[in-house]
Amino acid sequence: MSNKKKDLLEENINKRLDEARYEPVKKRKKSHLREWMMFIIFSLMLLGMLLRYI
Repeated sequence: MSNKKKDLLEENINKRLDEARYEPVKKRKKSHLREWMMFIIFSLMLLGMLLRYI
């Protein structure tokens, strides 16, 4: 019984460690995509305004 419980605990800890490792990477990727989208939209708006004035 004690061995099975220890194995389950170890599996749980390993799963949590893996999640902790991989989740921040996914979040970073999302934020980078969002930043790039904002940057592209902003630059397009600026170009549009410049073209109107020219």
